[in-house]
Amino acid sequence: MKHNTYSSNIISQHDSKSERGYGKVWDVVFDTLLEQRSISKVLEIGVGGASSHISWAHLFPLAQIYGVEVSSPVVHQQMKALREYTAKLENGEWRVEQMLNSQQGFLAIQEQPLEIRERIHISWMFDAFDIELVQRYIDIHGNMDIAINDSKHRHYVPVETQHWLPIVGNTGVWFQEEFASTESNGFKPSVWQEIYNENWRLFDFRQISKFQGQCSMLGMYTHNQQILETVDKELDYLQYKA
Repeated sequence: MKHNTYSSNIISQHDSKSERGYGKVWDVVFDTLLEQRSISKVLEIGVGGASSHISWAHLFPLAQIYGVEVSSPVVHQQMKALREYTAKLENGEWRVEQMLNSQQGFLAIQEQPLEIRERIHISWMFDAFDIELVQRYIDIHGNMDIAINDSKHRHYVPVETQHWLPIVGNTGVWFQEEFASTESNGFKPSVWQEIYNENWRLFDFRQISKFQGQCSMLGMYTHNQQILETVDKELDYLQYKA
């Protein structure tokens, strides 16, 4: 079967993701899901400039698109004073850039046609590492068909965000982008060894990625047996071999 839902329809705003090669996995997974049912709810953790959320809204025209972002799209009018203040904080300059990025994302969503922007739901100032907050979020919004973690790119993230996994229920799919990887230090195999079970798969794009190849690892978690069997059959060549 030819799988191409993602690759055939992706818009230019998703360049960095497509350059990593992740579409090879998403084509197989999305098409397998669509054979089972419609894709109606998609979550991506980490919003930034909102290019991903806009892309998902275009790719899945019947889906509600959700996002959570630790920063705020409201930027203090006195940027000079704000920079001086945050310079005193740990990662202060980075926090300012996050806010500016969130503002760009907020505006990008508002610039979309009404039919697109009304399907994108962002929770700003949301700490994705707060277990109690995440449980409340799941209680409110229910299960997602697809959930993608594109929050911090740090080695510890797959371990410290496992409280999100119930959001995909028994049939949805969770993806961890840049799995246990950083641009500067690459992939950390011990993290994979720590969390691996029969519901996890790890895809290694380091040799074929055109963007930040050293950290292009994509983790996938699901209880959907058809998806697990399909990726094992069709994407074995991409799977990480410990």
